[in-house]
Amino acid sequence: MLEDRFKLKAHVEQRPFPAYALVAARADGRLGPKMRVATSDCFPAPRDLPSFLPPAAVTAVQRCFNGARGAGAINAPNYTMDDLARSLTQYGGTGRIVVDRTGLSGKYEMDLRWSADVSQPSDDPPLVTAIQEQLGLKLEPRTEMLPAVVIDHIEQPSPN
Repeated sequence: MLEDRFKLKAHVEQRPFPAYALVAARADGRLGPKMRVATSDCFPAPRDLPSFLPPAAVTAVQRCFNGARGAGAINAPNYTMDDLARSLTQYGGTGRIVVDRTGLSGKYEMDLRWSADVSQPSDDPPLVTAIQEQLGLKLEPRTEMLPAVVIDHIEQPSPN
């Protein structure tokens, strides 16, 4: 539709963007106290859960695959470092894309809690501190080459 109505022509290319690299905080590579290699035997999640499953089973399946994440918390039983980077990009409030540069493979259990609103009193630390203290990782500001959609040509839409 975009090509037909707007005569859109575009391509993807790598461009430099301000980002955060998620890296190991410790030279010895030790993980923090709130992160460990996953021990659950989760399998790939079905796209749609069967309607006959009881609510408790649905909750268990959703927790296994998704965990709980949002502003101020990521609790995940089966996360890759790419999953963590995407969640921090979306929920971390960093204003930058977070890119996994840990070199860690596999899946991890983690429970990260931070103060999502620094203007409000909280027992939780700011995100940067929480990642380092709880997970043994850190965010380094960098410029990363990331994919960008470049519009080559676009016109006013044609009539229907």
